Amino acid sequence: DDPHYLPKFLKSLEVLDPYLLAVGVLGNHDVYANPEKTLHVLEDSRLQMLVNEGMEIKRGNSSIWIAGVGDQGARRFGKWGSVAPDFDKALEGKPENAPTVLLAHQPQGFKEAIARKVELTLSGHTHAGQFGFRALNWSLAKPFFKYHMGYFREGDSQLYVTVGTGHWALPIRFGHSPEVTLIELQPA
Repeated sequence: DDPHYLPKFLKSLEVLDPYLLAVGVLGNHDVYANPEKTLHVLEDSRLQMLVNEGMEIKRGNSSIWIAGVGDQGARRFGKWGSVAPDFDKALEGKPENAPTVLLAHQPQGFKEAIARKVELTLSGHTHAGQFGFRALNWSLAKPFFKYHMGYFREGDSQLYVTVGTGHWALPIRFGHSPEVTLIELQPA
């Protein structure tokens, strides 16, 4: 909610291998606070923010397209319209045969990803409602979000919604431990 905390967050990235790419997208609270100030603080940092843009990552003869869209919350604020999600812009320049990994903070963007045949979308936002039962595939977020937590597949498009590590409003979680997700991509 406040870009003031970003330097402390960036310090935590120092434990990562310096050759490891660190990318991110804006979330709804970044939009509510001040996305331009947030992006300015992160501009020359280790964390590369993707706002309606993408980048190719090559390893040998293979490549993937990492894309990021702005946050859905910006649609409600005309002032921050420049950071509203633009899926077509995020996919501009994508090599024809490169699979796409799309970062979209809010999982309702998966509908747009499916329409564009994006292979993998990674989201968060829901915190699984901070209350639920993973074994029953139920969370307090489920009545509000079709894609509330975990893995989803529609056609050739896949989505993973992490329950994350934090909370919103009340500093509690019941039934969902904090989660740092590791997804390993393998060649087809």
